[in-house]
Amino acid sequence: MRTQVRAILTALVLAVLVWVYAEAESLRSQDVSLELVIEGSSEPPRAVEVGDGAGGWLFPGSAVRLTVSIEGSTGAVDALTRRGQGRVVHVAPGSGGVPTAPGAYTLDLRDVLRLQHDFKDSGLTIRKVEPASVSITVDEVGSRDVRVSVVTPMGDLDGQPEATPRVVRVVGPAKELAGLRETSTATARVDEATWARLVPGRREIIPAVRLELPDEMSASRRARLEPPTADVVLTVRSRTASVILPSVPVHLRIAPGELAKFNIDINEQDRTLIDVTVSGPADLIRQVEDRTLPIIAFVPLSFEELERGIPSKDAVFTGLPGGALRFEVANRAVRLTITRRNGAGGGGAPPKPGS
Repeated sequence: MRTQVRAILTALVLAVLVWVYAEAESLRSQDVSLELVIEGSSEPPRAVEVGDGAGGWLFPGSAVRLTVSIEGSTGAVDALTRRGQGRVVHVAPGSGGVPTAPGAYTLDLRDVLRLQHDFKDSGLTIRKVEPASVSITVDEVGSRDVRVSVVTPMGDLDGQPEATPRVVRVVGPAKELAGLRETSTATARVDEATWARLVPGRREIIPAVRLELPDEMSASRRARLEPPTADVVLTVRSRTASVILPSVPVHLRIAPGELAKFNIDINEQDRTLIDVTVSGPADLIRQVEDRTLPIIAFVPLSFEELERGIPSKDAVFTGLPGGALRFEVANRAVRLTITRRNGAGGGGAPPKPGS
């Protein structure tokens, strides 16, 4: 009896093993999702542009989403799906069927996938890939050195801004580098928020300003700058400034009709004001320094002051742009001698002191 039971159990086990083996080896079809990234390479140095299927180009590093119809044994199909739906496959020139020679190509994606580890020697058959192909352009990678120029929101600087380093390297596709000129520059652009924080009149260092590609390569998706940033050194021109004028001439200002009636004499020592400090907007102070904006002090005299024969009056500064300048001087008082001319009508000469 025991012998019969043992024989039956052995037969059952063998039957199960045969069924499992047959099931694993039976053919099965399935669709799997993959992402394919076609990258540039360093050996040999190549850049790759990948078409988006609509006449444009994918951003570098973008994945092409693939639906792959496979057929094979149930075991092989299960093994692939266990490794993960949606996994990313990376290929580059010189691998995965991607050519290394510069030029434009159309890649058969079924041929590309057949060379990948997941499919090679797996016993799986790739029946169909959607999309079936992709267009690429392979180009050599080169480099050019360019100077760095600094651009600020405003041009109100003392001296020229400096960048460190002064020269950077542009690395990119050879066909794009061919468009660079001797005058091409990378741009270190100071943004408005940083500019607003700078202290006028002080030498400032702005670290790690992001560099922009030369204008001729501004649309490139493959080019890069080495290094990608630069330190900028500059001095924002002070919005206010001052200058000391050793002497400023003093003029009289009276109505033309009073000139024939009075003799007016300014004390010889008061005919100029000494050490006048002029302060205001830096652009106006520069005009004062280079004498394109002359500074003159005036003593305005009214008819009543002339009649009274006032002995002195403070000089004033008038007729300047918008009252934007300020003046400081130790003594503005100008001593005067005023007498009525003989024969001029009016109240006569002013009384002499002490009379």
